[in-house]
Amino acid sequence: MKIKLMTASALLILLNNPTQAGWDSFRQVPGEGIPKLTPGEGRDRVSKDPRLVQGAAELFEKETKRLAEVARKAAEEVARKTEEDAIRQAAEEAGISIGEGISIEGGSSSDGGETGYTLLYPSGVGYEDITEESDRFVAEETKRLEEEAAPESTEETNNTDEGESEDYDITEGDWGNFNPLTAGGDDVVLDITEERKEEERQAQEARAEAERARLAEIARIEAEKREARANDIYPEIYVTKSHSLELFGDEHMTYSFYPETSGWHIFQTYGPTDMVMEIYHNGESIVNAGKSDGDDGIDNNELQHKYLEAGERYVVQIYLESWTVFGATILNVRAEDPLEELYNPLKVGYAKKFWLAPSRSHFTTKFTPEESGWFLIETYSDDEDTVMEIYHPDGYSMVASGESDGDRGVGNEELHLQYFYSGKTYTIQVYMQDLDDEGFAWVHLWRSHWNPLTL
Repeated sequence: MKIKLMTASALLILLNNPTQAGWDSFRQVPGEGIPKLTPGEGRDRVSKDPRLVQGAAELFEKETKRLAEVARKAAEEVARKTEEDAIRQAAEEAGISIGEGISIEGGSSSDGGETGYTLLYPSGVGYEDITEESDRFVAEETKRLEEEAAPESTEETNNTDEGESEDYDITEGDWGNFNPLTAGGDDVVLDITEERKEEERQAQEARAEAERARLAEIARIEAEKREARANDIYPEIYVTKSHSLELFGDEHMTYSFYPETSGWHIFQTYGPTDMVMEIYHNGESIVNAGKSDGDDGIDNNELQHKYLEAGERYVVQIYLESWTVFGATILNVRAEDPLEELYNPLKVGYAKKFWLAPSRSHFTTKFTPEESGWFLIETYSDDEDTVMEIYHPDGYSMVASGESDGDRGVGNEELHLQYFYSGKTYTIQVYMQDLDDEGFAWVHLWRSHWNPLTL
């Protein structure tokens, strides 16, 4: 009964007399405690100073606790008075006068909780009679209060819904480097609209379509190159094997070459006859003017040093300088190994480029053939005079006495013919003839049907 009575009385006081219930404390004095709020335009703007926000939160929490305590005490006081009045009224309706001995005593409970009350009545009057009337009165009063409170609650709700919300801007503080994403509190959720998602999807599709088109174009070009290579009208030459040929009068020989790697390549002829060389790419000669018969090779032979692109088609054409003679020649092409391959073993058709100086007097590399046969080992250098030693797997030199500096290559460079057995590893060592000189040098290994040393 006491709980019902306290609830009803609290509702009555709060709705009809908020001042008595202590609700005046909800009114905030401008400029005190909570930071002043002023109307703002657009979306809510929050103070950039986190100290103001934190202070307002703490003040709000304290104010809430204080108001809750005021409401609790008001409810207790109302409950006490209401119960006292109800008992008096019930006693009067029962024909019992307070002056006949009924009194009400009240006080705080021993544990400091809510106040308890005791009804003292004279002998001969039943307590059940008084409490029955009291319960009836409380029930009727509670029902009446609920009916009165319902319309007011509905009206407040409607007013709240219909009212226009206002935007407030908390006064900014003089501080910087505040990042709301890392300042704690609730997780920040980025709202990506459906329109934005659709734009991103379309952009991804456009990029994917462009990439597909690019790859399709590359595939088309590669397919055309493969078809053209398969239908090439000229014989193809490779770095792994030279070509030997004979020419009469005004005859010429034309070859196609497709580099496997991009980089520097050397085209060179060997033989006793003065030769001329042209190299074409997309119908245009890439040989420097006046160098088609430059005689930069051994004796009157040709040597062309060119940078080529992998997969491109290059046309090489050679012919006799004099159309009135007969000539035999060897055409060889080799590629320059990239720097990262310098200390790997030699490969047929690939040259090693290295630096020699007094502080680095020699360069050493190794070669292990996949099949047995004759191999040509050749050097070239800026100084045009090198020395070369070739060592058998058992450790002895395979170069004949006095031939390490035999000068049979271009200028005073070295050119040796040796028979190597498959699976065995041979060591090749190159020096500058003058150990005080310095510069780049090359060494490469190639194969030929003919021996250029005896041609």
